[in-house]
Amino acid sequence: MTRGAHGAVVAELGSSTHVREGIVPGPARDRTGAGDAFAGALIGALCQGAPITEAAVAGNAAGSQTVRVLGAVGEVAMDELWVMPPPLTSVLHTRQHM
Repeated sequence: MTRGAHGAVVAELGSSTHVREGIVPGPARDRTGAGDAFAGALIGALCQGAPITEAAVAGNAAGSQTVRVLGAVGEVAMDELWVMPPPLTSVLHTRQHM
């Protein structure tokens, strides 16, 4: 179970372990994708043979790194958002003369 900035709890038959290693301290800018990043890193580590607690450390690191950037893909420059495509009529005209 993930616990945000508090790490994760790994539950096994009859016990549970709080895993705080892997957390990178710092401000959280956006939580988008943090759970997916945690799960992906956890599963990847398990597939490579890591014990569950070590896999949770990898998940903590991936999740905490993800929340440090804006959005799931990082920051987008505002000037990139205002690029307008050419008008449809000019595209159609160019294709007719090819």
